Amino acid sequence: MAEITEKIESFRKEWESETPYILAHTSGSTGKPKEIRLPKSDMIASAKATIELFGLNSGSRIAAALSPEFIAGKMMCVRAQVARCTLVAVEPARQNLNLDAALPLNLLAIVPTQIPSLMARRDYTERISNLLVGGSAMTRAQRELLVDSGIRAWESYGMTESCSHVALRRVSRDESLPFEAMPGISFETDDRGCLCVKSENFSWELLRTNDCVELLDEHHFIFKGRADNAIVSGGLKLHPEELEKEYAPAIGEREFYVCGRPDDTWGAVAVLVVEGGKIEGLDKKIASVVDDRRRLPKAIIYKEKLPRTANGKLIRTC
Repeated sequence: MAEITEKIESFRKEWESETPYILAHTSGSTGKPKEIRLPKSDMIASAKATIELFGLNSGSRIAAALSPEFIAGKMMCVRAQVARCTLVAVEPARQNLNLDAALPLNLLAIVPTQIPSLMARRDYTERISNLLVGGSAMTRAQRELLVDSGIRAWESYGMTESCSHVALRRVSRDESLPFEAMPGISFETDDRGCLCVKSENFSWELLRTNDCVELLDEHHFIFKGRADNAIVSGGLKLHPEELEKEYAPAIGEREFYVCGRPDDTWGAVAVLVVEGGKIEGLDKKIASVVDDRRRLPKAIIYKEKLPRTANGKLIRTC
C-alpha cells in the first residue's frame, strides 16, 4: 500500500506544480507508447463532466484500482481534487483485489481483468455505488459476472488524448447498445467512418480517432472496431472486435482475440488466438454460431499467455 500512496502523492505534486500540463503515455496497443502532454485545463474539463454525471461532491469517496502512472489513475486523482472529495488509495492488483479498507465508495474505476476478483466478494459490490470499467474490452464472461451481480457498472470509451472517457454505456448482456456522450461532448464521423470527438471545453476541439463506428446521432454511437485492426479478406472488410463477439459463445470463459494474417489467395485472413490448451472441436463450435462462413477464422492458434501492454490491453499478434 505504501507504494501506491507514494505514486498518488507524486502525482499530486506534479498536479500542483506551475507546469500547465501533465506528461502521459498512450497505451501502446497499436504501436510503441508515445509521450504526450495533457493540458491541466483539459483534465479539469474531463473531471467536471464525470463529477456532474455521477453526482460527486465533497462528501464522496472514490478510488481507482489502477496506478496513477496510467491515465485512468491520473484522472481519478484529478476528480478528487476538483470535487474536493476523498480519494482512497487501493493497491492496483490484477487479481485478489483488496478493498476492505476502502469501502464504501461512490465510484470505483477498474480494468476488466480485475472483475472476477471484485465479483467474488459480495460484501464489496453491495457497498460500491458506481463501477467504471475501461482500458480494454470485456470478455463475455466478465460482462456476465457484472450483470449477474446487480452492480451499477459503466463501460467507458476514451483514450489518453481525451483525458479518459468521452462516452459511457451501462454494462448489459446486449453488446450492441450504443455509447452515450459525456456532458459537453458530441460526435461526428469522417470519410472513413471513424469517430471524431467534438467539444468546446477542450483545447483540441476536434479529436479524430481510428475507431470505426455506426453513428446514431451526435451523442450516440455503436462501436464496430479499430480501423487499423480491420482485415480485408477477398474484398470483405472484417472487424476483429465484431468477430470476437460472434465467436464468444463457442469459446466460453477463455481469453482470446482475432487478428489478421497475410494470405496469398485472399490478401489477408482472420486468425483466432486462444489462451491456454487446445479446445477439441472448437472450429465446429464456432461454425455453429456464425451464420456467414466468410466470417469464420481460417486458423486457430493456442498460446500459453496472450500478449498484453503494461496496462492490460491485448496486443493482437498472430
